Amino acid sequence: ASIAISAGDVAMAGANEQEYSQMISAHRRGVAENPALCGPYWQSRDRMFERDGLLLYDDRLVIPRALRERVLDVLHAAHQGVSSVSLP
Repeated sequence: ASIAISAGDVAMAGANEQEYSQMISAHRRGVAENPALCGPYWQSRDRMFERDGLLLYDDRLVIPRALRERVLDVLHAAHQGVSSVSLP
């Protein structure tokens, strides 16, 4: 089994997360109907953009909450020498 996480995996997880999907919708429409539904993403909206169902912050992919643990597992597996990788 592959441990890789595809862009499709991220887009699907994002579509299933209300705050992530609301932020994408806000970018597509140019306005958020209810900014509170975008959660913590709203405070960073000026540095975010949407591309192919993915939310990006500057040049970095925003990982939906449902995938964050899996992403950390993949990163730890790829970097055995790194003592820790954490999310805020």
